[in-house]
Amino acid sequence: MRIVFKEYGIAIITALTALLIFSLIFIRLEWQGKTGIFSVLGAGASVKETNYSQYLDGKKILEVMEKERPEIICRDAAVVFGTAYQAKDLFMATDAEGNLAQLEIYKILDNFENEVTVTNGNFIFLNPGIYEIWVRATDNSCGVTEKRFSIPVVYR
Repeated sequence: MRIVFKEYGIAIITALTALLIFSLIFIRLEWQGKTGIFSVLGAGASVKETNYSQYLDGKKILEVMEKERPEIICRDAAVVFGTAYQAKDLFMATDAEGNLAQLEIYKILDNFENEVTVTNGNFIFLNPGIYEIWVRATDNSCGVTEKRFSIPVVYR
């Protein structure tokens, strides 16, 4: 036994100390009617609930979350094939305060499901017919609305 302690004494003491600390932290500790490591050691732990809605940041976040998304409206204009258009020529978008929102056309399909190319916000209807246009509006507070419109394109 003496030889064992001589060779492995420090390792055994370290292992027992680690086991004691592990048991104090992870196993329910009860001593003199107190439970938990903090109570036994004398540091009473208490949890206090705080209502953060009274702070200004919380109110601002709530306002942004409750804010209505922008509304996209199709302008009443005759659309002629062969003419170059931009999103602002055919649509208008406003946010809840009435400010203009940024418009983007991200997809246009003709009668035959052929996609019309949008280059730098410009596009041209090559043939008359009914076109499906997908429009996205983004307001200043990053509210986004997407909507699909069917637009008739006519001869001049």
